Amino acid sequence: MKICIIRNSEGPMNAQLIRIGTALNKTDNEIFFVTRVRDTDDENQVIKKKINIDGKDFTNYEIQLPAVIGGGIKNIIPLLKYQRELYYWLKNNQDKFDVIHAIDYDVGSIALKIAQKFNKKLVYHIADFYSDSRLNIPVHLKSYLRKKEFNIINKAEATIICSEDRKEQIAGSHPKKLVIIHNTPPLKQIKTEIVKVSSSRNLEIAYVGGLEKKRFIDQVIPVIERQPMFNLTLAGSVGDARESVSEVSSISNITYLGKIPYNKALEIYKKVDIMFAIYDPFHPNHKYSAANKVYEAMLLGKPIIVAKNTGMDKIVEAENMGYVIDFNSDALEQILLHINDNRKELYEKSKNAFNAYSKYSWEVMEERIIKLYQNLD
Repeated sequence: MKICIIRNSEGPMNAQLIRIGTALNKTDNEIFFVTRVRDTDDENQVIKKKINIDGKDFTNYEIQLPAVIGGGIKNIIPLLKYQRELYYWLKNNQDKFDVIHAIDYDVGSIALKIAQKFNKKLVYHIADFYSDSRLNIPVHLKSYLRKKEFNIINKAEATIICSEDRKEQIAGSHPKKLVIIHNTPPLKQIKTEIVKVSSSRNLEIAYVGGLEKKRFIDQVIPVIERQPMFNLTLAGSVGDARESVSEVSSISNITYLGKIPYNKALEIYKKVDIMFAIYDPFHPNHKYSAANKVYEAMLLGKPIIVAKNTGMDKIVEAENMGYVIDFNSDALEQILLHINDNRKELYEKSKNAFNAYSKYSWEVMEERIIKLYQNLD
């Protein structure tokens, strides 16, 4: 089969795209990607590029269309332009694919139209349930979007969700086939030596991803500035925390690296003592969050800090692999002081994170993806 994998995101930076590509690379299927760049001055261009996965290059058709990252309702016009561009590209290139692997509603709504019109198969992959992941949407519009997304779920050949908890989020839909693919990094567990942290050096902490307020970035920066015993490394696309990130250049213990590909993110995390994925629990979608970073922490054997009532807290507490805090700067400051005074805890929590990986291993997730596509034939 010829498979078109689409997400409204940059290709090399997106873990979800790399994850699916890595699995399907081990099959006889032909795959390619359609992605989008928002941070651009170009508009309505589609540039043919390459994405490298496991040393092999795959074609990536990159739609150039600017938008404000984390811009919310301001991005409605750019979104409609993107969907129009995507529709016509798929229509004009329908001979290139038999199956569309569409990630999230903004892509899935277009993919369903194309699949029905041109007799293509559709695999719908929910990274973020749309009506819950957008704030400031009127209630009646949320209800409309939920019904529209349920329609995609009901009509797709298969639907992918990232955790058991997400079944509750899509209750009321009727997927033909439902597959759970945890957000495990597409790598075998790295053989790493877990060592005790010295009391004589600064502790290293890092975050790679969307630099937005709902991800706590605007609160992390001033807290770390006041904690000279910690060094913070940030990387990723700057969203509505732009003002806070712009101040980093004048803070001696914080470094911002800009946008980096996914494999570089793992290299950064390998060198840190602790990770964080502190998401705003007020955000409805975060109740069911299954951040890549929790699984990356398992892969690398790193303790992680998460927020209460964000889905991830259950795993972190159950595996004793990190710290769960309230979503405020005082709570972060207190836990960092505790960690600095109790560095021996990091060793035990690192071992626990590493040992938890087997429950969510990439080998298991990869096999699920491969079987899903074998059953589409």
